[in-house]
Amino acid sequence: MPLEVRRTQELGQGRLTVLIYGPSGAGKTFLAGQFPNPFFISTEEGLGSLHTKDIPFVEVESLDEFEEALNLVPQDSQTVVLDSLSAWQDLLLEKVLRLQGRKVPQIQDWGQVVAQTQQMVVSLKRKFPEKHLVFTCLEQVDKDELTGALEGNPLLVGKSAKRVPALVDEVWYLEARTVIDKGVARVERVLHCTPFKYYLQAKDRRGLLPHVIVNPTYDLISKYLSREGDEGK
Repeated sequence: MPLEVRRTQELGQGRLTVLIYGPSGAGKTFLAGQFPNPFFISTEEGLGSLHTKDIPFVEVESLDEFEEALNLVPQDSQTVVLDSLSAWQDLLLEKVLRLQGRKVPQIQDWGQVVAQTQQMVVSLKRKFPEKHLVFTCLEQVDKDELTGALEGNPLLVGKSAKRVPALVDEVWYLEARTVIDKGVARVERVLHCTPFKYYLQAKDRRGLLPHVIVNPTYDLISKYLSREGDEGK
């Protein structure tokens, strides 16, 4: 394949690769469902928030079914969502243990999960170069045994908690907060696009998003990303 000279300006255009992580019920799946013309590959029963929308999806219960689902992605879909990457790793670990004839994972098994997770993310980026890719993930808070420092990471095995975020353009932390407004309680969603507190994985590689977006929607995020320079920061 001959080499092609490209322009860096092209890199700010086109598809997004995004990891959205946060606690259960924060609205990760709902936000992913707002991306244009999505197709969901669900590894857990968590699509209830999308019941008012007409979105195609496939539920998978094994790695073999996941591979099969990739061939069912419609050509006209603009977004592929893996919901969730945390549960996908559980399926991967099951397969690794089955192939090794073990019930209890050993160090080498965890290493395989980390390596194959990275390979899968890279593979999807190559398989769907024109589509948005969205990975949802639960969160975990790790505590350094020596310093006591906390760090909020995606709920992924071992080093993949930090390696997978390096493979995508955007890492967003989403949380739900209860706000009292004139004596009435309401829930607002808060999307963190840059590191805050001990959630250091959040990032905006394009540098176009504000630090925080309250009640985020894809349309609002898209407006920020369509701007040039640091406008809106």
